Amino acid sequence: MKTAYDIIIRPIITEQSMEDLDIKKYAFEVAKDATKIEIKKAIEEIFDVTVIKVNTLNVNGKAKRTGSYPMGKTASWKKAIVKSSAKTPRTLSCSRTWHKGRIKECLLKLTDLPLRPADR
Repeated sequence: MKTAYDIIIRPIITEQSMEDLDIKKYAFEVAKDATKIEIKKAIEEIFDVTVIKVNTLNVNGKAKRTGSYPMGKTASWKKAIVKSSAKTPRTLSCSRTWHKGRIKECLLKLTDLPLRPADR
């Protein structure tokens, strides 16, 4: 069985996702095989918020090339846009190491992020 941290890979920090904070929408990279119900439960478990709606989309990888080598491709991934209830706090500031070893310093804080058992 997957844990919540296996489903939610990282938050997506872009100009558009920062503008959507005003209407309580948050964007995340999620596991490709995750369903909307699994994503909703994982977000509610990690951030202790009430999720109203989950929209998902598959982002196709882009064609890339390096010099004279043949054409390559970046990885495809899945994106989830989560709408939380109106009583979710708007206080923001998170910095956390996600389980793929990436360090994300965000301008947002979806309440204090609890540490994974492996991170303690």
